[in-house]
Amino acid sequence: MRRIAHGLVIALVTAASVLVAGPAQAAPAPSHWEVSAVSDLDPPVAGDTVELFAYLVSDTAPISGKHATLMTRTVGSGDPFRAVSGATTDADGRASTSVRLLRNTDYRWRFDGDADYSPSSTSTLIQDVGSKVVAYGSDLTLSRGQVLEMFGRAYPNQAGQRVRLWMGRIPRALVQQPAPKLLASGRVRSNGTFRLPHAFYSTGYKRLFIEVEGDAQNADGFSNYVVVKVG
Repeated sequence: MRRIAHGLVIALVTAASVLVAGPAQAAPAPSHWEVSAVSDLDPPVAGDTVELFAYLVSDTAPISGKHATLMTRTVGSGDPFRAVSGATTDADGRASTSVRLLRNTDYRWRFDGDADYSPSSTSTLIQDVGSKVVAYGSDLTLSRGQVLEMFGRAYPNQAGQRVRLWMGRIPRALVQQPAPKLLASGRVRSNGTFRLPHAFYSTGYKRLFIEVEGDAQNADGFSNYVVVKVG
């Protein structure tokens, strides 16, 4: 029995030496991320669902069928990034997922690597998110000189931020249009609401909107249009 056991040990050691002496596994190919910049004419507002995406490639070849992780944090929070979603890259190497955002968001795409490709991540990217502003008029049919009360709320709560009443069209990136006219300004109240008065002395239809100034965690927010008739 001792001789048989001894023979087994020798056989195992020999097999191990053969495995060690075998050909070395090829090193994983390098991977990196490419990000397409998209300019939104109408940036997202708090509560919107936003699609975030990037492309995983090796040199110029897309890397498909790999799991990628989306990491996010609120801009300026100092919090560590945390995983919020995952996606599998498609035939073009594109990883894409949709997330609901409330505030300006730092994000990164991360690939942990595998036997075929090395790990990689994007640099920190930023998605701006405007506050959601809802506005109403106290009366949509006015007489000349009658005071209109414009009121509403900003979300998330933008207490203390400057709020402005404008007449005209909301500014849009890459769109040339006449500048709106400022009618009144004030501050968002502690409960997130606002109220701005204005009297018109010319007749006709007036297209109005509210702007709530951005802060460190939200971009400028713009309300819906409110159209009033002054007779």
